Amino acid sequence: MNDTLKREQPEGDRALQARLHLVGVAILVVGLLASVIVDAKAPPPDEGAYSDSRRYEYEMEQIGGKSNLLAAEIREWFGGLWHGKGLARLLACVSVGGSFGCFYLAYRMNHPVRRTPDAPRPRGGGQA
Repeated sequence: MNDTLKREQPEGDRALQARLHLVGVAILVVGLLASVIVDAKAPPPDEGAYSDSRRYEYEMEQIGGKSNLLAAEIREWFGGLWHGKGLARLLACVSVGGSFGCFYLAYRMNHPVRRTPDAPRPRGGGQA
């Protein structure tokens, strides 16, 4: 194996890598715990909501056409992300994504950048 790929990782990089792992675990645990708490405390959905009725949809379509109906559905979906079960799912997804981002950064710190033969060499006195 090439000597440039076998280089030792500096102490500062190992400490940063350990912190990234710790932050990733913390994000995952806290985010999933918050998601479970929000899900447990979420009230049941209101089955008799007027916005879910066919008459409401008909009136919305009559007033503004199909685009108005689509805009209203998107607005209701986006508003549902900020409370109840939608918020619990959003918290779970964001915590899993954030923790995987931290784990990926920590993983990439172990692997040096591989150069292709036609890549420009760095300038300076050292060997690359």
